[in-house]
Amino acid sequence: MFKNLLKALKSLWDSFLSLFRSPIKTAENKIKELKELQSKSNESLGNMKALTINTKRELEKKQQEIKDLTKRAEAILRSAQSGKMSQEQADIEAAKVLKEKSIAQKEANHFASLIKNYELQALKAEETISSIKHQISAQESAIANLKARKQVVDSTKEIQEGLNSISKGSTGNKLRQLKSEITRDENAISASNEAYNDMIGLDDPLAEEDTSSSLLYDPNINSELEMMKKQLSSGNTSTTEETIPQSQNYVKN
Repeated sequence: MFKNLLKALKSLWDSFLSLFRSPIKTAENKIKELKELQSKSNESLGNMKALTINTKRELEKKQQEIKDLTKRAEAILRSAQSGKMSQEQADIEAAKVLKEKSIAQKEANHFASLIKNYELQALKAEETISSIKHQISAQESAIANLKARKQVVDSTKEIQEGLNSISKGSTGNKLRQLKSEITRDENAISASNEAYNDMIGLDDPLAEEDTSSSLLYDPNINSELEMMKKQLSSGNTSTTEETIPQSQNYVKN
């Protein structure tokens, strides 16, 4: 039953981890797609800018051609005024030049329209690239957050497994056994100390007698004791009465 419970918990844990793994994989794939789209958008933007530059050059040429044709038509008309050609002939030649100018003006207008269209497409491409960069950044932040959370989950799982192993494994048994041995040794030491105290006879009257007899070997006490014995022998009781309290006090000290 306990094994079945462990299997159920492991299955539940793996399912919990899959909630992190699946979004991470999905986000990584989306970032890959976004970067490919960004690359294409950058390429498209580059093409738009190149076309814009080339078209502007063509427009400048046409604008210069229009100026030249205008000057040429004016020069023809001035020739008629100066009498170098007839007015009729000047009008015909000037009309031909103005026809060329009209064609050049249409071409110039077309180039101007293309430039406007290219610039609009370039602006849209830049906005698309900016949006893609923002999405990539958001996805990368989400992945970093999920990976950090997953690392915490994995660490927690590893710690929990280690604790479970210690609590039910041989290490836990050894720790409990060591604790029991320490307690047993402590009790043995305590019993040994009590036996030693009994052996040296802390309550033995002979020990007190030995301690009292050692006072006889104190030079000061021995000297006073001899003095008291002489005084008693001579019958000087008053001196004895004064000396005894001093001797008692000295012994007490």
